Amino acid sequence: MQSVTLTNSGTSELTISGLKSSGDFAIDATGTTCSVGLQVAASANCTIAVTFPPTSGGTRSGAVTITDNASTSPQTVALSGEGADFTLAPRTTSETVAPGGTASFDLLVSPEGGFNHAVNLACSGAPQGGTCTLTPNAVTLDGTNRTVVSLKVNTTGNAMMAAGPQNFGRPPSGSLPMTAWLTLLGLLALMAMVKFSPKGWRVRRAAPWATLALVAALFAGYCGGSSTISSTTTSNSTPTGTYTLTVTATFGSLTQTKSGGAESAVIAVAVAPGDSEPGPSKAL
Repeated sequence: MQSVTLTNSGTSELTISGLKSSGDFAIDATGTTCSVGLQVAASANCTIAVTFPPTSGGTRSGAVTITDNASTSPQTVALSGEGADFTLAPRTTSETVAPGGTASFDLLVSPEGGFNHAVNLACSGAPQGGTCTLTPNAVTLDGTNRTVVSLKVNTTGNAMMAAGPQNFGRPPSGSLPMTAWLTLLGLLALMAMVKFSPKGWRVRRAAPWATLALVAALFAGYCGGSSTISSTTTSNSTPTGTYTLTVTATFGSLTQTKSGGAESAVIAVAVAPGDSEPGPSKAL
């Protein structure tokens, strides 16, 4: 806050009829003793308190204008100030990737008017199933040099999953499979040979082994066991389309910057049809 002093250098009373400010300057009623209608005696004075809330960084100019009954009315006091601010701008504003790919951007955070404070950054609007990451997510400016921040926008593609052995178990209900019928016929033939063959003693010696083999064949045919390996594709791919992301840089206590101490940058990421596997990206 600065003060402007109005002095009546004449020999009669000075009556104030108007008092206003312009540019990025404002009259603060708390510290101001001059007012419309006030009569200032000869050789007396009053004070006008001026504040400076710049709407942007850099050199700002304005004035305080006093209207009164003096022959030199209105009196104008020129004012100037340096606004401390920062800007946020992307080097590129759009990129196209295939589902599963990553878009990369560089953001420039630049000080104005000697701004040397910490700025916090945040990203919103990531593609469906994707993420956006800022590195770093906070920077401290030195009042002169700009800082580069990296933005990565990840998308998702289809994933392949291998399934294990399947279809072990009993076949569908209904008639027995052909293998089972053949096995039963083989058992009946073996029993007949044991009973009626002239060399039955030899058949009886081989009967346990033949019976075991036939039972094993019956079990295999009845159960119908099989083993298959298959793969399944799970579809969680980022849908094709254009996604608008907003990166915001904020200095919460900076009251003299536009948008309440915040700057934002808008970026577009287009997800184009392509393979489900991650692929290289290209700039539009």
